[in-house]
Amino acid sequence: MKGQLYLYHVDKDPPDKDINLLAIVTNRIAPGWVSVPQLSPSEKLIKKREQWLWERKWPRKWPDFVKQYREELKQPLKETYIKHLLKRLNEGNNIAFACYCADEKHCHKQIIGEWVSDRGIAVVQGKDERRQRKELLYQRENNNIKQLTIETVAKDGEQ
Repeated sequence: MKGQLYLYHVDKDPPDKDINLLAIVTNRIAPGWVSVPQLSPSEKLIKKREQWLWERKWPRKWPDFVKQYREELKQPLKETYIKHLLKRLNEGNNIAFACYCADEKHCHKQIIGEWVSDRGIAVVQGKDERRQRKELLYQRENNNIKQLTIETVAKDGEQ
């Protein structure tokens, strides 16, 4: 059975999968995540994106970014890492793939997700997982409140 790729935001989603990868070019440490800068866009492309943001051309320049990042993924080192990612997914590992991009819709992890999806692997958006996590937490909190209320009523009835 194949694993799934989860596209996460490092500050919003927990490192809760079999393998938790952080694809950024930085020295910033994030507990529970394994840094894999080889799957991040190059510093040159990151600076270009920042320039587009500054010039208010983002996200209109997204197609240019996609094209350039796909070209970068053909570089031997990046290609090796992305093939290893696919191998791990095909072995049944669930992998969280995260970064710090504020705009999750226009983010390099979406390009990786598309590449993986084109090879028959299920891709799950972190925002969807977040919604489910919140619903479960809400249900648990409500159940705990109900349980506490039932226990309190039972104890009050015993006195």
